Amino acid sequence: MASNNYTHIYLTNNEKILISKSLKDIENILPSSGFCRIHNSHLVNLKYIRKFIKGDVNLLVMNDDTELEVSRRKKDELVKVLNL
Repeated sequence: MASNNYTHIYLTNNEKILISKSLKDIENILPSSGFCRIHNSHLVNLKYIRKFIKGDVNLLVMNDDTELEVSRRKKDELVKVLNL
């Protein structure tokens, strides 16, 4: 999750790290094959997606039951990456 030039990184062990880089900077560092930008504020690791729920509001459900909104702009890219 991002806010300005700081980004919160949520780990699978429930640890949360705050770093002083923008989400765009992090997106450029990470391999594109393993991560997908699903919203202006969210970049997810594809290995931890449990399901994608299409609807008026598109949602990703992560392995830890966290629900993240997928923006309308990013939905088609996510569907392509997930081969849906």
